[in-house]
Amino acid sequence: MYARAAKQHAYAALNNVREDGSTYHTFNFNPITGEPIKGENEGGYSDESCWSRGQSWAVYGFSLAYLHTGCKEFLDAAIKCADYFIANTPKGTVPLWDFKLDDKTDTNVDTSAAAIACCGLYTIAEITGDKQHYVEAADDMLSTLIKNHSHVFDDESEALMDCGYTGAIENGKRIVNQSGTIFGDYFYMEALVRRTGHSVRIWDL
Repeated sequence: MYARAAKQHAYAALNNVREDGSTYHTFNFNPITGEPIKGENEGGYSDESCWSRGQSWAVYGFSLAYLHTGCKEFLDAAIKCADYFIANTPKGTVPLWDFKLDDKTDTNVDTSAAAIACCGLYTIAEITGDKQHYVEAADDMLSTLIKNHSHVFDDESEALMDCGYTGAIENGKRIVNQSGTIFGDYFYMEALVRRTGHSVRIWDL
């Protein structure tokens, strides 16, 4: 029963993926018929933008959905979202909090999005065997997190990395929080451990 519900939810989430591989944060459905209506972005810059952390959830989430179901649609979606993520994250950087920002002066990044995406990219590489494309992209982001955002040697910080949360619009203004997050730190650690060749996915337990 639970597996069937999870699979149905994952299929519904495919509606969040646009043709270009970007994603909506949320999607509205007709509560009676279940027909898809439209996508929105609660966490992104605008409804037609692409919230980078939501994109990273799609990269990792759909790859995990494929591992647990074997349904090719989920792997195709994961790859499509991953390719968009990589194409919009220049080498030596981590993603901005939204990939389609109209405000070009907004340079705030979301390190948790990078960490989650790294885990998803390593998973896709394991599934497809395309280690050059996906592992190289994940390694580049992970290296940038270590060099530019790690707080491991900062005794005054309780987080492993900074800039873990940026986004959300309230009353027309974006909320900026440059501190770390517990979920960002988790996926950062998962990415680090997996890069050493160990499996640490709690989702497989």
